[in-house]
Amino acid sequence: MYYGVTGDFLKLGLSVSAESDAGWSALAFGGNGGMKGAQQFVVRKVDGRFVAEERYSKSFTTPQLQAVQQVQLIFATEESGHVAWGILLPLNSCEEGERYGVEDVSIMQWALGAGHDFLQHVRRGSMRVNLLSGPSNLNLAGLKNYKKVTLRMPNISLPHVNANVQNQWVCAFFDLKEVIPDIDTKHHVAAMTLAEDPQTFRYFHHMISIWCPEGAYTHLQTLEECKMTPPECSQAFFSFTTGNTAGVLPAEAGFPIGGVGKRFLALQVHYNDPSSNFGFQDSVGVNLFIADSLRPHDAGLLLLAGPGCWPERQILADIPPGLQNYAAQPVLVPSSCTREWKAEEVTVLSQLYHAHAAGTNMTTEVFRGSQRIGMLRQEKLYDYNFQAFAPTGSVQKLRRGDELLFTCNYNTSNRRSPIKWGKGTDVEMCGSVLTYYPVQELKGAWLVEDGLVYCDGASHAWHNFSRPPSTPSPPCVSRGNLFSQPALDLLVAMNTGKPTDRTPPLQGQVGQVAVAVFAARMSWLLSFASLFTFLA
Repeated sequence: MYYGVTGDFLKLGLSVSAESDAGWSALAFGGNGGMKGAQQFVVRKVDGRFVAEERYSKSFTTPQLQAVQQVQLIFATEESGHVAWGILLPLNSCEEGERYGVEDVSIMQWALGAGHDFLQHVRRGSMRVNLLSGPSNLNLAGLKNYKKVTLRMPNISLPHVNANVQNQWVCAFFDLKEVIPDIDTKHHVAAMTLAEDPQTFRYFHHMISIWCPEGAYTHLQTLEECKMTPPECSQAFFSFTTGNTAGVLPAEAGFPIGGVGKRFLALQVHYNDPSSNFGFQDSVGVNLFIADSLRPHDAGLLLLAGPGCWPERQILADIPPGLQNYAAQPVLVPSSCTREWKAEEVTVLSQLYHAHAAGTNMTTEVFRGSQRIGMLRQEKLYDYNFQAFAPTGSVQKLRRGDELLFTCNYNTSNRRSPIKWGKGTDVEMCGSVLTYYPVQELKGAWLVEDGLVYCDGASHAWHNFSRPPSTPSPPCVSRGNLFSQPALDLLVAMNTGKPTDRTPPLQGQVGQVAVAVFAARMSWLLSFASLFTFLA
């Protein structure tokens, strides 16, 4: 993939090797790495000619054409099985349709079809990107120089259980001194990846790691009924979900491990078997990559625990059936909690949203005094099967005294009875986790009831709050008009010869501007920052 920004426009290109035997190919902007909620740019042949199409997916059905097309085909070739193309996009469009502003895109997908008829893909994948500033340092390939430590569930057996039970939580405990001899000294984890068990991964729902006090448990001890946080364990370290299996930290920060309070670690794994047919052994785990020296900042997690995360204490009404859009009670992290931060400012690296089958979209807004600063991250169309820690959008810094307002929405139109709140996949939940640095004493905010929140780690933990005044969403501001003279000038400038058609395409149609010379085509492609070369 190649990309670059010129003025108010994004140039985006894809090169697919001949070995891939591809027909149609696509790149997509998306909130979570899955098909749902993805704004897709499909390049394929129609009646023997290449076209570029802008499509959108609301569900697991064929993505539909946007009513107003906001994509301009610059070139497309197919030579000896090798396909290459480039398109022009506005940085932000306010035309009719569902779209992402380029500055808010942090996850992209690619897909290949077997032919040029737009049928189901044969290969697909996703990646993290920053289309404005170029490739980030979230690169797993660079981890080979770090010390790798693997912790696995010790071939635990999940017995057959009652047919009405579809979920099981199991904990395993690890004395890190058994695998890291100098664990009494503080280290920094630079990255972590999920160590999958291919035979049982289909049952994996999520994993949470939690620090435990020395002497509370023994190395490789297990608890088979471990739905809640293990007794005496408290502070979360990291988490993985079905759509989030790797994380790499920037060079200036690392997750602390070792030293005081950082020797004994618990892995809590939630298994979900829709058939309720347990009876297997599992050894899922985690790979920790240890930096060779300490980094400037400790990174950590901030939990936003909404309905269902604390069912023993929360006083909340069930979710009514028959509603297309039900907004749960929001979680407010009040300024009285964040004012206790020692740092004047913290950097948010990524955010994960979590709900179950009825979840549709989630938002986290940032308020500074009476002013709404913006959206930390928005999940336009939540997909339970693609949950991921995604980088935040335009808001990446939080200041001491800021307020966070976290809201989950649900669709219960196909339900005939109310949905309760809780931790099992047959009920609902609303939660979010932020990774950030430098880490502060505040571990998270837990909703208890509407208007009452518990700030874990604050000197004054219980806080009554009132929601920030409702503020209208800021008006959409267009950046880049594909039918303007600047767009046409840019297309002409990318060609060493004259374009075959200088007339901009009409709105609502698939745009095509042919480029005369292959060398001209590659000159702009190779000037882009290359993030990945697909399928090389």
